[in-house]
Amino acid sequence: MTTSTLWFVVPALNEAESLPTLARQLAAACAQQEELFHLILVDDGSSDGSGEALSRALPGRSTVLRHAVNQGPGAAMRTGFLHAIEVAQPDDLVVTLEADGTSDLKILPALTTLARVGFDVALASPHAVGGGIEGTSLARHGISYTANVLCRVLLGIRGVHTYSSFYRVHTVGVLRRLFEVYGERTIEERGFGYAVEMLTKLVRVDARVCEVPMHLDATQRIGKSRMRIVPTSLGYLRLFRKLGPWRRRR
Repeated sequence: MTTSTLWFVVPALNEAESLPTLARQLAAACAQQEELFHLILVDDGSSDGSGEALSRALPGRSTVLRHAVNQGPGAAMRTGFLHAIEVAQPDDLVVTLEADGTSDLKILPALTTLARVGFDVALASPHAVGGGIEGTSLARHGISYTANVLCRVLLGIRGVHTYSSFYRVHTVGVLRRLFEVYGERTIEERGFGYAVEMLTKLVRVDARVCEVPMHLDATQRIGKSRMRIVPTSLGYLRLFRKLGPWRRRR
């Protein structure tokens, strides 16, 4: 049994239906690997009692942080990260994933192992060799593929195939370094594009990043996807304008 703790940071908007299942799955996965864990839920303006549903499902091993109104997944993650780096110990790991059941916990041991042997960030990658995506629309798949190509070309991130993955394992040290360097500007994108923004900034503070292939099965999703195609696409365009190579030269 490891002595460090896994701090799971999960944003939620009206996920009362999915959270009890997520709590059971996390408890089972961590028990199998003899991992200590705590779930930090950021209830981002839910109206269905999401926070209460988690507290009932995972008493003593969960913390609920609340936004009175919905601010978006990027803002929710920022709240969760700030809390995690305040309470976590240096050897702990911070894991981010979605509440809807699409994050494959079977690869969690591979992700945490990599984060404990020298990598600062280990991310789940449906676009890596051995990964895949199933049960999603052609439009969403097309946006994901196009965004990843543009990220590789415009943001200069090498050695990574999936830039927008929510499912990641971070060392506490790299998160503290990131917030020390960027401060209030660490996560400016409030929407789903936050994941690309954060990965770009992590690389720019010299984080060592690796990935583990993951099979993303959208048919396992509990409830509806919160991602909207037009706002997400606009968010990527904002990021490319702010973080592209022309911006660095300035």
